[in-house]
Amino acid sequence: MRPDGEVVRKITLNGHSHLSAGIAFGPVEAGHIYVADIRAGKVLQYGADGGSPLASLGGQTGGFNNIVGLTMSPDGKLYAAEMSGLRVQVLDLSSGGFLRDYKLP
Repeated sequence: MRPDGEVVRKITLNGHSHLSAGIAFGPVEAGHIYVADIRAGKVLQYGADGGSPLASLGGQTGGFNNIVGLTMSPDGKLYAAEMSGLRVQVLDLSSGGFLRDYKLP
């Protein structure tokens, strides 16, 4: 979407609940889209063309506690904010694994 509200491209993301609260776009070379699914407690990975999820990421314990936001660092790490867990988990997308977490006050 452009700043003036014009839709540039529309894609369909299947397989997530109606309680999806965050979205992040992966490194350009991979072209992935990441969606925070609150109800499932997972981050779903999609290809650039949408469709069905390519992968499901569960964080440190295999699931997130009310995941509400996502952001991607320039080096390809995914940061996932948990509202009820009061922390931010960092995931390594090359391995899909948990790296560390930051506790929130």
